[in-house]
Amino acid sequence: MTTLSVCICGSDNTVCLQEFSAPPKGEINFISLEKYHRSLRQCTHCSHILQRHQMNLDGLYSHQYVDATYGLEMKMRFEKIVNLPPESSDNRGRAIRVQSLLKLFFGGHAQNFVRILDVGSGLGVFPYQMRLDGWDCIALDPDARSVALAHEYGTPAILADFFEIEDEQHPIIFLKTFQCVTFNKVLEHVIDPIIMLSKAHMLLGAEGMVYVELPDGEAALSESCEREEFFLEHYHVFSLASACILITRAGFVPVRVERLKDPSGKYTLWGVGKKV
Repeated sequence: MTTLSVCICGSDNTVCLQEFSAPPKGEINFISLEKYHRSLRQCTHCSHILQRHQMNLDGLYSHQYVDATYGLEMKMRFEKIVNLPPESSDNRGRAIRVQSLLKLFFGGHAQNFVRILDVGSGLGVFPYQMRLDGWDCIALDPDARSVALAHEYGTPAILADFFEIEDEQHPIIFLKTFQCVTFNKVLEHVIDPIIMLSKAHMLLGAEGMVYVELPDGEAALSESCEREEFFLEHYHVFSLASACILITRAGFVPVRVERLKDPSGKYTLWGVGKKV
């Protein structure tokens, strides 16, 4: 399968940044090395970065990704992360940021009525932290082990492929009853993140918000094309401009888009879009 040739902004003008015939250091080996070839291309219009390759990653996130990333150590990894000091935890900073935004958007009593859906929760650390802080946060993930882990630690979780959720066909999702849907380091993993983000509309009530975190390609390029932000499983690596375009083309009004360097060292863009 080949990634889309057209950028988030609609331009097909790109320049090659680097080609890879083997995984860079630290990248998980999802693909047979005999088949490994990819290139990074950057849009000359908005600086968005695309992966180009013929490798088939279909079904990666319903099974193989968890196998390769966590193996049999999911619970151990979860407990290690939740026990990090606050200043060393990406998830703790994310939870503080999202809670502050929710209170800004919905008022000081937001905690009493706001419902949050976290799409692609993985280990479930973020929804777990939100619930510890007293918020109503539900996890959604396509891997049964991730959902089981969330349940083990008291987080309500839904086993589903977000792309397959449609109106009235997924009764476990109470349509229009969430005030916030979060996509934390998720949208870069799909070929068409605009479609994925736009699906949040059917889950949000009036004036709901989406919160997204994305890899920051502009900042990461200042160091190396071999950083984690550019690994194989990231079809897209964003710029400030393309993050704003993503939110807009998904049908939301971008309210804030900012960049940061996480305690883990990842370069990150975070953004908020408002439903109108």
